[in-house]
Amino acid sequence: TNVEPFTLYDVLENEYQWRQFLNGKVVSNEFGKLLDRMTAYKVKERPSSVIDTLQELGISKKASNSVNNSGVYSFKAEELNGVNRVTIPYANTKKQAAKTTSSVLEFEFEYVVNTRIIIESTGFLGFGMKTRVELDHKRDKAQYIREDLGSGVTIDLVRVPAGKFMMGCDKYYAKPVHEVSLQEFWLGKYAITQKQWQAVMGNNPAKFKGENLPVDKVSWNDAMDFCERVSKKIGKKMRLPTEAEWEYACRAGTTTLFHFGEAITEDLVNYNKQFSGKTLDVEAFYPNQWGLYQMHGNVWEWCLDDWHDDYNTKPSHLKQNGNNPWRDANTNKKNNRSYVLRGGSWANTVFGCLSTSRSRIDEFDWCGSAGFRVVI
Repeated sequence: TNVEPFTLYDVLENEYQWRQFLNGKVVSNEFGKLLDRMTAYKVKERPSSVIDTLQELGISKKASNSVNNSGVYSFKAEELNGVNRVTIPYANTKKQAAKTTSSVLEFEFEYVVNTRIIIESTGFLGFGMKTRVELDHKRDKAQYIREDLGSGVTIDLVRVPAGKFMMGCDKYYAKPVHEVSLQEFWLGKYAITQKQWQAVMGNNPAKFKGENLPVDKVSWNDAMDFCERVSKKIGKKMRLPTEAEWEYACRAGTTTLFHFGEAITEDLVNYNKQFSGKTLDVEAFYPNQWGLYQMHGNVWEWCLDDWHDDYNTKPSHLKQNGNNPWRDANTNKKNNRSYVLRGGSWANTVFGCLSTSRSRIDEFDWCGSAGFRVVI
């Protein structure tokens, strides 16, 4: 496939969907079934040993330790201390490093490094008090890829580097703080716009109309449907971000309440202090340090993860790989799962827009402040 294994893995189906990446290459039905078994989610469904696997390929245990002209790997089984050991020679191959077949582009942007609250004396004899927020700026560059959605509409996804971060906080639904590791991924530069939604879905459910406004009034299932349709259109797997991916990308290496510091202002976030009562253009305000716009406010953003009241029972393997979602939550009385929303919206106070703020809605429900962005 020339694609790294984690890219082939479908987190919703718990399987490696490698066939869609063959690009015209032919794999026999028998060999395809064997590959499915070798990559099965449940270990007990896989072949029990390397020897069993090679025998299914028709390779004899007595074959010489070499590679024949057809490129078939032969092996020699040896008895060593009563245990079968297998030696398999590997041909010289070039390591495939590309994460995506799209051309990688670059853009420059200005972002806010820090916010400072300045208290000034005003009024008669200086007895009055007035506060203002000063912003420290920097310029940087970020890599992105551009995918064609058809009808002249595109979507840009920004490179988010691999790394580790401390997820959560010690309050409410976001505790306890825990370390999470992630592999590189590409995240939407903006929340999905109404223009992008219209190009793929053929309708516009948004409460606040505008081509470059984020689409809202979409359920978790609606967002999943969008991702599935785009995946078929572009020939790559597109999905919602996991909750860990979302917070990691929002923080962009910071540990403060917001990616721009501890103090919030209406010049940086669309939240309810502005009393605008509506969504704003996805390109409004400054992006964060990695070039991602409006990770705070404007619209809540759907994640892949089921809702959990906190992180106390989060499995260790999800802390080691934040690119996989937490998908074992209890369902509610309607037997309808609740899924995670992150980032806050135009209708929320400052506390709803923190890097760690979380909310939930049932998968078939929607509200006028819920949208989403996507991952490749």
